[in-house]
Amino acid sequence: MPTNLRSFRTVLPLERPEQPGLTVAAEAGRNTDDERAALLAELQHRVRNMLWLTRMITRRSAESSESLEDYVAHLDGRLGAMARVQNTVIRDPRAGLDLWSLITDELASVQADDPVRARLVGPTVLLHARAAEPLALALHELTTNALKYGALSTPTGRIAVTWRCAARQGAPILMIDWTETGVRLDPSEDRRRGFGWIVLEEMLTYQLEAEAQLNLSPDGMTCRLVLPLTDRIVRSMEDQD
Repeated sequence: MPTNLRSFRTVLPLERPEQPGLTVAAEAGRNTDDERAALLAELQHRVRNMLWLTRMITRRSAESSESLEDYVAHLDGRLGAMARVQNTVIRDPRAGLDLWSLITDELASVQADDPVRARLVGPTVLLHARAAEPLALALHELTTNALKYGALSTPTGRIAVTWRCAARQGAPILMIDWTETGVRLDPSEDRRRGFGWIVLEEMLTYQLEAEAQLNLSPDGMTCRLVLPLTDRIVRSMEDQD
């Protein structure tokens, strides 16, 4: 046997020891960046949407107003409805806006949130801000119309607002019914199509893919709003039996 064999050793690549703390920190950093990007995208969408709504409200209010005083009053009320939504969003941007609160806030703005005059029935529904803004404007128009011509214009008038989840052609929908009673109306009377009709029939359709059905009877007006029950509109909804 040869006696001059050189000794040798195997050289293995050095491995850096795992550092769990750094791994967790890096993952947390990526999550934070993702959340920040999502919040920024949502903010950009909301700003664009709010600017579009403001321009539309300003222009349409001018077209449907008969005087400068009428224009100022209408514009102030409509911007106020949007401001109430924004105040709720600012308090907790991720919480969603409660449909019940959206309705009661609008009724309270004209001192009509008395449970004797207005009855609200429905499950807990939390809306995304992008859906709450046009819906709040629609509720404002219904409330203003009731104050001028409908159930809130007479002591005997009553309003019932109910909402529920249903299914149509296999797709879930949210149905909101606004019913006024105790007021005398002439269904055959020719009514001018004002801003309220535009909001209900055009804006809700464009922004939420919603449907609005208005009916006049001798006892009062009814309005049914039908919204697709999607993640884009509803953040969460209480289960119904």
